[in-house]
Amino acid sequence: MGKLSRLTYNDVGDTTYDNSFLPAVNADGSVVAFASWAWNLTPGIGNGAINVFTVERGSSIPDLMIYTTGETARNGIGLHGTNIVQRRQLTMTNNPTSFFVRLDNDGPTNDTFFVRANAPAPGWDASFFFGTTNVTAAVIGTGWTNSLQAGSNLVLRLDASSTSAAIGESWAEWFIVASGTRTNSAQDAVRAVVTRKPSPPALQVVSRAAGGRLGNDDSGPISLNSDGSLIAFTSMASDLTGKDYNLQEDVFVFNRQSQTNECLSKSSDGATGNGRSYNPRISRDGRYVVFQSAAN
Repeated sequence: MGKLSRLTYNDVGDTTYDNSFLPAVNADGSVVAFASWAWNLTPGIGNGAINVFTVERGSSIPDLMIYTTGETARNGIGLHGTNIVQRRQLTMTNNPTSFFVRLDNDGPTNDTFFVRANAPAPGWDASFFFGTTNVTAAVIGTGWTNSLQAGSNLVLRLDASSTSAAIGESWAEWFIVASGTRTNSAQDAVRAVVTRKPSPPALQVVSRAAGGRLGNDDSGPISLNSDGSLIAFTSMASDLTGKDYNLQEDVFVFNRQSQTNECLSKSSDGATGNGRSYNPRISRDGRYVVFQSAAN
């Protein structure tokens, strides 16, 4: 049985905010086209219409992405505040993803802090750094200690990485606990979570004019030729090519190499037909497109 993978990620790995449907795939499955209402798949979508997208499945590579981070305040002093974890969401291709943990000595006197974290999950690697010093053995072992003067702070960096964890289903978390020696010191736990999943695939809008402007109306269904270089689709948009005056569905072919759309449902003078044209099917070699039409 094959592995199910989702293609409707946006450029930062988030899932879409609306429905995606009418998928079509080329002969070897490397290129997929689909229609979607979603406005967050690629930057700049704001036309309020159903757009046609294409994606090369081979461009999806394993990445590490921060899924969520957070902390649990226990005593409310010491290890707390907005600087505990540098919250961010980013993609780094098989490179370490870093968390920054800050410890504050808010007390009136000097204190010694004790920091300990769990060992990484199978398939994951973790390194703790204090400046340029690797303190991993101490942190995930018996604990790492550091003396802090009153009113000072220190920052630890956790670099998490994985090249062997399963994509999409593998994740790891670290509970980093810090406490001081004084009875009124804080004892807080910072939770750092990393998940491994495919990077956002290279999505491209097909239903657009030559200048990149999105179509002004809905597009789809879709048909691809064998190698996925040509994408035939139906569209109500009147601004994908010139001389589109019929305000009805027309059939277009998008050339992925030239990045241009051509209207096929037009008369000899180049104007669109006087009736709707729809349901295109393109041949394997891309030389022929058949479609239904009410135009005469």
